[in-house]
Amino acid sequence: MGHVQHDSAYRRAQHFVFHTIEDLEAKAGRIFGFCLMTLIAANVVAEMAETLPRYANDKDAMHYFHLFEAVSIYIFTAEVLLRIWACTEDERFRHPVWGRIKFCFQPLTLLDIAAVIPFYLPKFTTIDGRALRTLRLLKLFHLTKAGIYSKSVQRMGRVLRENKENLFVILFAVLLLLVISSTLVWHAEHEVPGTKFTSIPATLWWAITTMVPVGYGDMVPVTMMGKVWASITAVLGISLFVLPAAVLAGAFSRDWNKDHHSPAGETANQGDNETCPHCGKTLGDGHEIEDAEASG
Repeated sequence: MGHVQHDSAYRRAQHFVFHTIEDLEAKAGRIFGFCLMTLIAANVVAEMAETLPRYANDKDAMHYFHLFEAVSIYIFTAEVLLRIWACTEDERFRHPVWGRIKFCFQPLTLLDIAAVIPFYLPKFTTIDGRALRTLRLLKLFHLTKAGIYSKSVQRMGRVLRENKENLFVILFAVLLLLVISSTLVWHAEHEVPGTKFTSIPATLWWAITTMVPVGYGDMVPVTMMGKVWASITAVLGISLFVLPAAVLAGAFSRDWNKDHHSPAGETANQGDNETCPHCGKTLGDGHEIEDAEASG
């Protein structure tokens, strides 16, 4: 009897931990998620603040930074271990051994492990973990998990999936234009004394900054033909980068209209037109309804 009660308490604890950590729609899950995201954001701020000279040269300030880092890593480690322990609540990882091993190889779990391991490396090996400390910022990928429950993020993913063929065609066109413009400008400029257009790969950097358009000015065509091809590249670059924006804008608009302009009343009316009000049979059009009423 005592064993059954212990097992029941164990399962309840697993259930509570699993839904607290994984279910962002539950109240406890939202609170946990908010606290986790806050801690991740604080680590990002701390990582940037450590590079400021006023703190980097202050031993007392660095002591507090390292203390905050240690506390954060211990919290992240506990979170990873709790996820692994409670993952058997998920049907995909039900087996107590192989389910947990499978869970450890999930992308987010691997990122979690990679984020905490550098902190422990110097304690067990001669590897200097300081160069790997920024890996803890991999916890930022948990923000993508929070976005799964956002309707806007779901719509974005749906739109990208539905329009991936069009986007790939546009990407191919951009790459083709980069190669063609780099080749043409190189042929026009490579014989100029002191030119920076020394090769097509080197010219590719110029083509990218021209098409974006950023135009750093570190590489500038000086020949007439070079300027002509550069002008064409700049104009076509702007046009090609407008295309994906137009495709996505139209797709978002259609998806939005599909979600918000399909009144239930219209569906109900369509259903009424397809069903006989007397016998309940499905009918093809309104004339059949009249025939059914007349025969009735």
